[in-house]
Amino acid sequence: MMLFDDFVTEPKAPRPVLRPAPLQAHPLVAGALHQLTYPLTAKARGLLITVRGAGQSCVMALRTQSMRPGQSYQAGFIAPADWVTLNLPFFQFRPVGGVLRRLPRPEAIHSYGVIVDPDATVQDLNIARLQFY
Repeated sequence: MMLFDDFVTEPKAPRPVLRPAPLQAHPLVAGALHQLTYPLTAKARGLLITVRGAGQSCVMALRTQSMRPGQSYQAGFIAPADWVTLNLPFFQFRPVGGVLRRLPRPEAIHSYGVIVDPDATVQDLNIARLQFY
């Protein structure tokens, strides 16, 4: 696979300030792609996801409108049994499925999805919050 470098230096992951909030499961369906209702700005640097599961491997996938089927930017994470907020900066996402930019452009992202380990069931994953920053 050949990747093109956009010669952008990878920023250090910012440390967002989180306020505690009561956690309730969000009605996201794992494995489904959800379209963003508003565009992200070019200044967006990543996303925070508050999740719990059964210790299974999951993948967060980001897609742009111009991508073909099977293409996405993906970052893996483990969903532990207790609620945890994970920081997934965009520089941790890797291109999958063809020739893509090394890093996703935030302003081009229009959908996202969570892919669950095939051995786990969707009921094993709960998402309380997903926030782009």
